[in-house]
Amino acid sequence: MLKNLIALFLLLIFSFGCSEKNEQTVQAYNPLGRGVHLDLITNGYIIGIEKEKREQSGSPEDGYPDRLKTLPNEKNDKHIAEQNKEFSQSTDDPKFMVVTHIVSYFPDRKYLYNAYSNSLSGDKNYDRGYVGLAELQHDLKKRIMSANSQDRPYSHIFIMSMGWNNDQYVSIYRYNKIIDNLIKMADARGDMSFKPLVIGITWPSAWFTIEDSWLKKKIIGHLGSYTNKSNDADEIGYSIANWLINYQLSDIKKTVGKENFPRVIAVGHSMGARILSRAIFSRDFLKETPDDSSNVVDMYIGLQGAFSARRFVAEDSGEGAPYMNFADLSTRIILTSSENDKANPFAFWSKHVGGKNGLEYMGKKSDIFKILVWPKEQKQVGKAIRDYKDNQKIITLDVKEIVNGKGAHNDILDTEIAELIRFCVNQIDG
Repeated sequence: MLKNLIALFLLLIFSFGCSEKNEQTVQAYNPLGRGVHLDLITNGYIIGIEKEKREQSGSPEDGYPDRLKTLPNEKNDKHIAEQNKEFSQSTDDPKFMVVTHIVSYFPDRKYLYNAYSNSLSGDKNYDRGYVGLAELQHDLKKRIMSANSQDRPYSHIFIMSMGWNNDQYVSIYRYNKIIDNLIKMADARGDMSFKPLVIGITWPSAWFTIEDSWLKKKIIGHLGSYTNKSNDADEIGYSIANWLINYQLSDIKKTVGKENFPRVIAVGHSMGARILSRAIFSRDFLKETPDDSSNVVDMYIGLQGAFSARRFVAEDSGEGAPYMNFADLSTRIILTSSENDKANPFAFWSKHVGGKNGLEYMGKKSDIFKILVWPKEQKQVGKAIRDYKDNQKIITLDVKEIVNGKGAHNDILDTEIAELIRFCVNQIDG
């Protein structure tokens, strides 16, 4: 009975939120495009993504058929059919995701693309957004080759994405905080080889972020946006993030050469972890991919991920178990999870990999998930990462000792999490 009442309450909130005509919420996601001082502390790029009505921004077709396709299914496989259904549902929204600005920092800020260059309201266009991404690809390839020629190569490319209810200010702050912690740790060890490059994604992850109304901001915006933003995260994963990782970075790696290409580490938090995991597993939705069978992402670290553990389990996923073939990837997949993470108690149906329900579920699937307690079992973690291809299991770190307190879900910015990231990355750098 209680679950039914909660479901009805959420439905009413969602319906009210969707009925709003106010478009002011987009303002929280584009300050960098409008010229506000938001800078990375290290070399890299910020990709700004917004959500826009299709007819106002180049009218891209549902499913983005210019770049994406459904999976072939001649044998009418149930899993593939479900995966195609999920893909179609995530990419046929009346609004769509558009790249509005791409900024580089080497170290000075430079706009590779900016929809706001001639108008404060922005000239948001689907095709020009991808032209901007092409400019990023060209610029990144040039900078990697230049750094290599000067014998000062980049050690890692960190692709980063934050999650639900994070505006652009917060996301960039968090990227800086995590990278700053890693740089300081490298400096303390005298590691001069650590030279990271960041590609940070910012996206419209909330409703009513600059609204004065407590009801709209805290109740309708927070709870009502959950399902909508989950779909948005998947849409970005299928489309823009997929294109960036599996087409553009793969193409650069092919040109530069595997031995001269930095390690690629994808670090996502909450629904940002959802975006990047969805992208890593969406290569086959691309119409065209570089002629290279390897996966460009060397390691994926999902910090308190907001996606279902069932995505890895063939017999137990209504989504078609889109991640069930994880053993076919060269990407090492690492998840953090904590029983202290109570980010969204209303989503009682979820088995999110980052929270208590997901952790308990993964504990019952020992053939798929290898759960280790961090930092208590650090040695075993290192061995599991190094022997990843032999074990062929998802490494899940029970981080309840370091992810705790009232705001446990967002407990990702301290040196303890940085040490976890550093340790995991070091296992593949040797």
